[in-house]
Amino acid sequence: MKKYDKKLISAELNQRITEFDHLEQSIIRLASKNDLPTGIGYNQLQIYTSGREKFADLFEDIKNARKFVHANYYIINDDRLGDQFMRLLTKKAAEGVEVRLIYDRMGCRNLSRYSIYKLEDAGGKAVPFAPFVLI
Repeated sequence: MKKYDKKLISAELNQRITEFDHLEQSIIRLASKNDLPTGIGYNQLQIYTSGREKFADLFEDIKNARKFVHANYYIINDDRLGDQFMRLLTKKAAEGVEVRLIYDRMGCRNLSRYSIYKLEDAGGKAVPFAPFVLI
């Protein structure tokens, strides 16, 4: 495992933080204080205020993926947006791209099992978290 010099990272962060707007600076500082990845180095930080822009960029990134697509979602519905998302993941898996999806079983209760089966049949992996437990 590669060790990172916190002082070096902190120095780079302090140099580059002025490149970001106030909201981004707050998020970067919060991440840095909690030993989480920050928007420096080879990371990118994009804050969306519109779902339309977010999903347009997400779908474009999935289409352009060559090695892997790893996604973690709390809610995926059986609607136009959810169907497009699952079809793109399935297509990339069929192309040989590593596709992994972690989804919340409760939040995705409206997602058809058929969508998951198609993804898995194409070579993708889908794993639920927080499965239902009846007591």
